[in-house]
Amino acid sequence: MTLEPGSLILIDYTATIKDTGEIFSTTSPDEDSSQEKQESGPKLVSINKNNFPILGTVDDALSNSYVGARLTVEVPPEQAFGQRKPSNIRVIPLRKLGDDAERTSVGDSVTIDNKEGIVRFISSGRVTVDYNHKYAGKTLVYDITIQKSLTTNNDKIYEILRSRFAKLDNIPDFDLSGANLTVTIPEEIFDSTELQDTKRLTQTDIFDLVADIHMVRFIESFTNPLSYDSDQLLPALDADSPAPEPTPQH
Repeated sequence: MTLEPGSLILIDYTATIKDTGEIFSTTSPDEDSSQEKQESGPKLVSINKNNFPILGTVDDALSNSYVGARLTVEVPPEQAFGQRKPSNIRVIPLRKLGDDAERTSVGDSVTIDNKEGIVRFISSGRVTVDYNHKYAGKTLVYDITIQKSLTTNNDKIYEILRSRFAKLDNIPDFDLSGANLTVTIPEEIFDSTELQDTKRLTQTDIFDLVADIHMVRFIESFTNPLSYDSDQLLPALDADSPAPEPTPQH
């Protein structure tokens, strides 16, 4: 069956730079790539929707395919990281690097005025910084296998939670009762600075991609670490133990 716009699917893929074969993103732990380039499990994609997007050319190919298909899709620079622009290369005083100036070398990544760039040249107290994306001007190649089309609400909810909470390393439990969804947040991530944004994105995804959901409730339960059972509040008295002295009244 051909996948339709709005389908929520799982894919495995390896994306490389066409000119060099360098892997810049993959779902396969067997590929020769660094850990930061690896997705956590199969990638969730919402075809022709913005919740879990993928690059335009790839999206078009997926929407005309089917579960089990293997695709190779080329993505031109204008649909990937854009063309290189000479205006994104700046020469700035080396002193703007502050305490890092003496330790900076050609090829290093630096952040200046909240913009990240790559050092291309250093000379006479000045540094040339390239603010173009590392892969600007490059054609990308995606090798893709479509693993599954998600059709049940439970499958969709689980994969949305897995994808949104992947960076927090904890997948919440959930309970779907009719049109009401309850998501229990793991205590380990209560203090995460990303938790509120993650919850906001999750509820948006649920309403957009899962049919007939009326309410999403997030539960965060806290246990008092100093709480005791009632029989632990006072030490037990032996039969031969004297009764405690009464408190004097004034």
